[in-house]
Amino acid sequence: NAKGNGYGGIFRNSFGDVISVFIGRDKEDSMFQHELNAVHKGLQIASQQGITRKELASDSLRVIKAINKMEVAPWQYQNQLRDVWALA
Repeated sequence: NAKGNGYGGIFRNSFGDVISVFIGRDKEDSMFQHELNAVHKGLQIASQQGITRKELASDSLRVIKAINKMEVAPWQYQNQLRDVWALA
């Protein structure tokens, strides 16, 4: 919509209990971008909170494959993907 599309994530502890959530908005039309934004923002927040052990889950197989270097992401997302690798 005109205000943009949303993305978000959930932080859980090792018992599966919700400890934090986040949401964001972007005017980008690409679903890949929204899924990558959620991963990126989640890793940024985890880093800021000093969380060192992370397990990431996403419903985007393409994003997970790109993060694991099993698929080449579109060129316009390469810089953001490099930051994701650094944070992970």
